[in-house]
Amino acid sequence: MILPNKDIELSSSYIGISALILSALKITKFLLKFCEKKQLKFLRNIN
Repeated sequence: MILPNKDIELSSSYIGISALILSALKITKFLLKFCEKKQLKFLRNIN
């Protein structure tokens, strides 16, 4: 038998982990867009 407290702890940690993953994905997307813009400017400067 699992205690309710343990269940709550597990679910909250899962929520925390998924939130971390989501924020990491958002940051990664943002950085990729940022880098693409920088690269485009850089390439334009070379040509």
